[in-house]
Amino acid sequence: MEFKEWHEGYPVKVNVHPVKGRQMIATRDIKATEPLLSDSPYCWIIDEAAKDIVCQNCFLEKDEGLSDFIPCENCKQVYYCSEECRDIDSAQHCIDECEIFKNLEPEEYSAAILTELKLLVRTLSRKSVEIQIENQKEEGEEGEGEDEDEGVIPNDNGLRYADYCSLVSNRENFPKDTVESLEYWICDYVRRLGEWVGGRKEDNIELLDILLRNRCNAFYIQGRFRESPDTANLVGTSRGCGIYVRNSFFNHSCAPNVNYWVVDNSLKVECTASNDVKEGDELCISYIDTTQSLEDRRAKLLESYLFKCDCTRCTKQEAGDWTTTKKPKKKQRQRQKETKKKKILIG
Repeated sequence: MEFKEWHEGYPVKVNVHPVKGRQMIATRDIKATEPLLSDSPYCWIIDEAAKDIVCQNCFLEKDEGLSDFIPCENCKQVYYCSEECRDIDSAQHCIDECEIFKNLEPEEYSAAILTELKLLVRTLSRKSVEIQIENQKEEGEEGEGEDEDEGVIPNDNGLRYADYCSLVSNRENFPKDTVESLEYWICDYVRRLGEWVGGRKEDNIELLDILLRNRCNAFYIQGRFRESPDTANLVGTSRGCGIYVRNSFFNHSCAPNVNYWVVDNSLKVECTASNDVKEGDELCISYIDTTQSLEDRRAKLLESYLFKCDCTRCTKQEAGDWTTTKKPKKKQRQRQKETKKKKILIG
């Protein structure tokens, strides 16, 4: 599917800017808090620190009153809120992924790197499911009695591996020592495990592109809001991350006009306007914590996303011409408060 067709039915479109590259544009005037886009991830993984309290299939977070989640009996590396979720996810988890997870050496990696490694493996598993389905379709043309339930993709968002590969990896822009380290410690390791477990012949360049593509495009998903004992604000801890391909065309701004929400403690993400937007305006999110100083924001973006931010806020702050945004009007604050009660913000 052509990426310009991915957002049909929503008040947004993808343009190609000569300097910024692909960007998301409003196709009509949009009011604050109005929904812009909703999406499910192409692939996702639970944070290593939360793997036994978040369902690998539906992302439900365990809370008081819920029974212990069900582990995969073989690898003990993924957990499910129900037997139904375990059975649904088995279409993807049981294609080499389970055996690779079982044979990982977690003590060799930090929790963050282990999560990144598992997301790489899970992306490969998603690709394998798609290949399996295509093979079944070809066999079905020649044979009869094919099982219609075989080859079902868990939480299918309608996009395929070729669509996922349209996202940038920025491999040529990462520091050489970073690329070499990732290739040795993660890509070589996953390639050897895949060959040993399932006889797969993975290409190191493809593995590296997947790893870096996930690093550049992953959305980290917070858990349910809970009252913090130290502040009056609601806070959440990370549950995991996902690759939301349709949402990845939003560029960054330190004064974003788009918010991201996880709907009903699930995998689905909804984007809403944070303020009124005019037709033709670019729609932007924030990739980082925008409460940081100008210097810290730019340093973080350069380190993680490989660009120096020259958004309106940064350039005005640099020139000493930035003033704090006015507080929203009472009705707008009320709409935002009601929205926050129903959804969970992505950090």
